[in-house]
Amino acid sequence: MTRLQRHYALNGTVAGLLAIALTMVAPTSLAFAQSTRPHSTGATASLSGVVVARNVARHTLVVSTHAHAVDTVRLSSANSARAMSLGTKVSAKVKVLGDGTFRVTSLARRGAAHVTTLRATVVRAAPRRLTLSAGGSVFAVASATSHSHDSTSKSLTSGDIVEVSVSINQSGLDETSLQQVGQTNLIELEGVLTSVTATSLVLAVDQGASTTITIPASLTLPSTIVAGNKVEVVVDYSGGTFSLVSISDDAAANASGVTSSQDGQSSNLEIEGLVVAANATSLTIQPGDSAAPMVVAVPPTIDVSTVTVGERVHARADLVNGVLTLTGLDVQSGEGDQGQSMATEVEGFVVSVSATSLVVQPGDQAPPVTLVVPPTIDVSTVTVGERVHARGELVAGVLTLTSLKVQGQEGGSTTEATQIDGSVTAVSATSLTIQPSDQAAPVVVAVPPTIDVSSIQVGDRINATAVLANGALTLTNFEVHTSDGSAGTSTLEFSGVVSAVSPLSLSITAGDNSQNVILAVPSSVDVTSVAVGDDVNVTASLVGGVLTVVSVSVNANSDS
Repeated sequence: MTRLQRHYALNGTVAGLLAIALTMVAPTSLAFAQSTRPHSTGATASLSGVVVARNVARHTLVVSTHAHAVDTVRLSSANSARAMSLGTKVSAKVKVLGDGTFRVTSLARRGAAHVTTLRATVVRAAPRRLTLSAGGSVFAVASATSHSHDSTSKSLTSGDIVEVSVSINQSGLDETSLQQVGQTNLIELEGVLTSVTATSLVLAVDQGASTTITIPASLTLPSTIVAGNKVEVVVDYSGGTFSLVSISDDAAANASGVTSSQDGQSSNLEIEGLVVAANATSLTIQPGDSAAPMVVAVPPTIDVSTVTVGERVHARADLVNGVLTLTGLDVQSGEGDQGQSMATEVEGFVVSVSATSLVVQPGDQAPPVTLVVPPTIDVSTVTVGERVHARGELVAGVLTLTSLKVQGQEGGSTTEATQIDGSVTAVSATSLTIQPSDQAAPVVVAVPPTIDVSSIQVGDRINATAVLANGALTLTNFEVHTSDGSAGTSTLEFSGVVSAVSPLSLSITAGDNSQNVILAVPSSVDVTSVAVGDDVNVTASLVGGVLTVVSVSVNANSDS
């Protein structure tokens, strides 16, 4: 039974243009670029092939299957993996895991094979030895020649896609013929972390060979990822450097995960997990409890306006000019997800905080993440501009704060920027309050003397750029979206204390930042029962560019 409910994808014209662009980069690998996971996560499937490698510590077998594909199957114990000889023909019933590997439910031996052909991506080419990646595993092939093969005039390098025929013996694989068939920037690796710093990690792959991987500023590693962990990573190989795209604990390859396209044969990723932040230009997806959140750019050709935080999605993305960009998205039903507690971690600067919500800006390229603050967590001492490490879990579909650590400031200022897109709810010569969305907390931005905001009005739709300067989120640039003059249909919600009221207008002091918001009262709304000092909840919409009351209710605990 399929779990997919809604599907988003590039239109045919754009997909065709993307295919042409990919052809210009790697013409021979285009045939493989469209391959995707053959089964839905959690589904059962049949698999047969030849064992070409094994990892006893990981409890895995690497199996060469049909059409030169390679799959990784996970066994129940180290002894089960150790007992399986290389070259054994196997058939298995398996369960599909979120990282693209398979969990064996039954396994049978069907004889032996001494040769096979497989397709894989080069991780490292050394004299007499190739380290390859395919199907979620890294393994080695011994070579009797230097690595300038067949019709290929240049030596092999990381990211080259090869089709290699091998002979199989109990000591490993020996290359008998090899041909390069394409190239990719995205490479899957697995191994043991030997070092982790704020900017890089070192991964021991294939019998301890070390690979250094840089960590981009926009990526936050989970606190559970430490030296000694067995991990799965996807890296972007460019300019001789491996850059981290995703990382997860190898032991957590269950309902969610990240994998490159089948056999790593294009710069395509598949990501399965829960949406933790969404806007018109980017999605942040949590692939699993022990995985780093992934930010995917959303092109103008894909509408994700109906995607909400907390939904489980299966996303497909390509590297476009070095940016991981969405090409397709399936929103899945909640079947089987009841009671799931998926955690995410975010590290960055606080851009808005109240007793009930916390908004954290992870980095320049990532959208702000909004977390609901439960009554059990006190954030009264947290201030805008502080650097924090927040952990949240989805509770009833809402990303809810579970723990928070305030980190020491390394300096009095930072140039890290954030983009805020929303409606202006308050404005003065020294500050600007923006409501990013109905569900996010308002963001207050200081206005420096060098920027004139006199043309901005309450109700304007604005895109603001701000940086943290001396602990305060400070405006550096803004753009007011043009209006077609039609009545607005978006709604905003405010909570606060009434400071003035008349049949034609209502003023409230809203939020913890004590911003005064003035709203027009239409004849259809009765405010005769509202008095100065009342604690109210107000729903408003933009009508002809004027913030207008739709409904108002007085809280039961109001003093009036």
